Amino acid sequence: IKLVALNKKAPNCPTNPYTENIFVHYESVIEVPNIFTPNGDGYNDVFRVKAKEIATYRCVIYNRWGNKVFETDKVEENWNGKKMNEGADLSSGAYYYVITGTGKKGQEFEFKGVWYFQILAGLYICFFME
Repeated sequence: IKLVALNKKAPNCPTNPYTENIFVHYESVIEVPNIFTPNGDGYNDVFRVKAKEIATYRCVIYNRWGNKVFETDKVEENWNGKKMNEGADLSSGAYYYVITGTGKKGQEFEFKGVWYFQILAGLYICFFME
């Protein structure tokens, strides 16, 4: 942000404006969604993690047997409910996520959680447990 100050009414004030750069530093934040329903209705169809001021990031999702079904080190890459984001939808069941990251000031983040989703008559029912 740049601050520019100029006083045109003061008779002894220089005509050059005073200019100063102001730097705004944001805190590092990772927000993990508490709902995910990959049913194609346009609402919460992807598991989208939001992050600001993050230096490193990693998200891994496992199925109930411990098999990796998704992995990324890019915050902007969301999970769509398919194995590695390709092919057919994964089956109903329990899924476990581990999200780690480092803020730009060195603080470390770790989030773990389990959710279960069930497909009943074309509807996705999702339960998050932390």
